[in-house]
Amino acid sequence: MLVRHVMSTPPITVESACPVTAALGLLSEHQVTALPVVDEQRRIIGVVSERDLIRGRIPPDPAYGDPRAATAVLPQTVGEVMSHVTVVVRPETDLAELGRLLAARSFRSVPVVDACDQVVGVVSRSDLVRALVREEEQRDRVAGR
Repeated sequence: MLVRHVMSTPPITVESACPVTAALGLLSEHQVTALPVVDEQRRIIGVVSERDLIRGRIPPDPAYGDPRAATAVLPQTVGEVMSHVTVVVRPETDLAELGRLLAARSFRSVPVVDACDQVVGVVSRSDLVRALVREEEQRDRVAGR
């Protein structure tokens, strides 16, 4: 099985100028843990995760925390907090290879890019879990269980 068979499409992407609050809204609305960051030609330039977006944004309770921390200047755009892409896969990548990668690294999802580095999908651990369940159900049907 290949990545193209299980990846989520269309990909939910943002540009680096996107406000952090808008990116947080997209994560919540689409129930994803990360968003590919693209340039004007939809080529991948980074990834912004839940971790990147929430870092430092939850102020301490004034009764228990340092009141000065609540006045810190927070990053306003995705470009200020995103991680530069280190791992992408192609639609033709073998799912077994991606499974090994996701099991060995702390990534929850990986952008899927075409030959021009344009984002065409995203594949997550959840996508792999669903694929495994479908495969098992298909084997059960064939075996008459």
